[in-house]
Amino acid sequence: MFEPKSEIILSRKEFEQRLNLLIEQGRQRKIVLNADAGFDIKHLTRIRALPNQRIDFATVNELARTTVNALVKLNSLVNDINNQERVDE
Repeated sequence: MFEPKSEIILSRKEFEQRLNLLIEQGRQRKIVLNADAGFDIKHLTRIRALPNQRIDFATVNELARTTVNALVKLNSLVNDINNQERVDE
């Protein structure tokens, strides 16, 4: 049977967790998105929170979802590489 290579988001809670992780990493300057590379982050700046601090999914478009998923995948690849380097030492 076919096994997907990408991580699948199973719930709203999981997506909110990933988006909040992306926001926190941006605040800590662990992730820097370069505007000169032709990457437009307007779709990320349009995301709003509800009064209860949950994400308003009406403000999240498909490009924002794709960006979050791509950055999560990139983080997991970097972590895998770092873990492999520790094992090799």
